[in-house]
Amino acid sequence: MGLFGGGIEKTEAKGDAALAKGDDLQAYRHFGDALREAQRKQPEAAGRLREKLAGARVSFVRRKIDEARGYLQDQVIEPAIESLTIARDYLDAGDAGLQDEIAGLLKLARATHAEAPAPDAATVEAEFEDAETDPDVVLEEESEAEAPGGPSAASALAAEASPPASDSAEFLDLTDADADPEVLFEQLSGALHDEDLERAERLGRVFKLGFVALQRGDPTAAREAFETAAREHPDDPLLLEHLALAYDQSEQPAEAADRYGRALAKDPTRWNSRVALAGILAGTSAAGGHPEHAVTLLEEGVTADPPRAASYQLAAAEILLTLHRPLDALPRIESAMQAGATESVAAWQLQGAALEGAGMLEEAEKAYDRAVRFGGSAMQPRAQFAEFALRTGRGLKTAGEIIFETCIACQATMPSAEELDYYGFLLTRIQHARGQHRQALEGAERLLAKGVSPDGRRVLLEIRRSAKEALARRDRPDDDDDATGDP
Repeated sequence: MGLFGGGIEKTEAKGDAALAKGDDLQAYRHFGDALREAQRKQPEAAGRLREKLAGARVSFVRRKIDEARGYLQDQVIEPAIESLTIARDYLDAGDAGLQDEIAGLLKLARATHAEAPAPDAATVEAEFEDAETDPDVVLEEESEAEAPGGPSAASALAAEASPPASDSAEFLDLTDADADPEVLFEQLSGALHDEDLERAERLGRVFKLGFVALQRGDPTAAREAFETAAREHPDDPLLLEHLALAYDQSEQPAEAADRYGRALAKDPTRWNSRVALAGILAGTSAAGGHPEHAVTLLEEGVTADPPRAASYQLAAAEILLTLHRPLDALPRIESAMQAGATESVAAWQLQGAALEGAGMLEEAEKAYDRAVRFGGSAMQPRAQFAEFALRTGRGLKTAGEIIFETCIACQATMPSAEELDYYGFLLTRIQHARGQHRQALEGAERLLAKGVSPDGRRVLLEIRRSAKEALARRDRPDDDDDATGDP
């Protein structure tokens, strides 16, 4: 899109793109990476990146709070507690209001946990009401920006269960090299479980130095500290797991895999180690990976770590989908549902992808639709439904309503111009597929005027050409062209 310059700018642009997709957590990580780099190379950019980082973090926390409120409203208590716990892990010292809000909701959730009724199936199945505003008018009034990029229809890993410590720790201003590592560790270790916090205390100051270095974006220093600590504690699973992460971030996958495996040998319930090791093994065979071993490793986790059985099953299903084996993925997804993943957006997305891959399009459409409903305002499942509709021709009218409804709802949150253009890109493609040639032509012209990426430009030029030809063939070009062939 002409925005990407050097490493910092490219990483920042990835963060902007992630925000455009509604993935504020991924944006948070990209902005954190860019800020760490800017602090060393471009201090003048640090202030801007800190603001973006803080905005992405607060957006993620608020999304988790809203998600929890929705669960509580439907009396789905355990996912509400999980969402609030994740949100709390991302709080900063200045987030007193959010802290109080989360504490109050957690108190309410825990007080009603034993009495919570099952979700109302009728609510899950309810249809969106028809939008009353013209989507073209809404999109046309918004600000200009770069061209549509947007999320792919790739399935989402079920990572909501427990974010890895290295990713979910709060990113603070760590430029003060003289800062006490004990204090920094205390600020950064919010995502560690109580048992791991106790382990960290036993591992001592050198481990904490490595932990802080890892959060500072210095895997080399982290690795050196962890190796030093390992001389005294060679078999500690927490230390091995973080040493593996340092090797992984240093692009040494073989060393990382060895340490992850050793951590699992000492503690088979280490979820992060098992999933990270599976991710390394899941590379294609041509690249030296062992996807079948990755699936086996995750399935072993179901027995070794029953509380996270659903997450292991979903992770295994995702690998099987990358191997183009949807019929093998479906039983794992069903098992995950039975283990409690019925409210998981990722589970419904994976089921939709597996059913689509197996040729069961009617069932796939229902699964993608449920992912939209459980996902609230999240863009990714909505875009996935739209892409499915465009691939198959199923549910195009519903897809258009979903994307339009997203655009209407998101105006209160002041979305980026790039995000709005991506909605417009999806809507224009849907209108073209439905035979709404005049609307598709107007949408394509509007987006082409903004300067688009090469791939987006090719798509839009084809839509413009096709729409013009279709309109030219009409005897009465002023006729309403809203008729569609939706199945």
